Amino acid sequence: MSLLFVIHLFVTLFLLGLIWVVQIVQYPLFKEIPEKSFPEYESDYQVKITYLVMPTMICELVTGIMLLVLDSVHLTRTIQISNLLMIIITWISTAMIQVPCHKRLLEAFNSDVHRRLVRSNWIRTLVWTARSLMLINVLLADLDISHQ
Repeated sequence: MSLLFVIHLFVTLFLLGLIWVVQIVQYPLFKEIPEKSFPEYESDYQVKITYLVMPTMICELVTGIMLLVLDSVHLTRTIQISNLLMIIITWISTAMIQVPCHKRLLEAFNSDVHRRLVRSNWIRTLVWTARSLMLINVLLADLDISHQ
């Protein structure tokens, strides 16, 4: 088991936990914020969540690229490419769908935009879940091999 893989798995699992909390708790609760104070709340939310999400997403992307380039022992080529493609999907979804929704919500709460944010965020939630399961499967297979 390479340290690079362990770091990548750790970051991915951190983001998995975070996205499920955002999807199930945080985003649905947006509609409970008083309309008058919502833009300020949204602004604070964006700043604070970015401190958590941006460094870890960058680390996940960099380690995913490094696994593709450097780690031919632990991961098959199919898993390396699938892993990186799924990371790219989360970045595209974030940049093209979720960030624009958040920008619109800075102006005022809008139920249609909020609904789009919650529904579209399932893309990232399910992709992170699938990637995590794939990487956990690699970990378990590697542990099984090393204990035989």
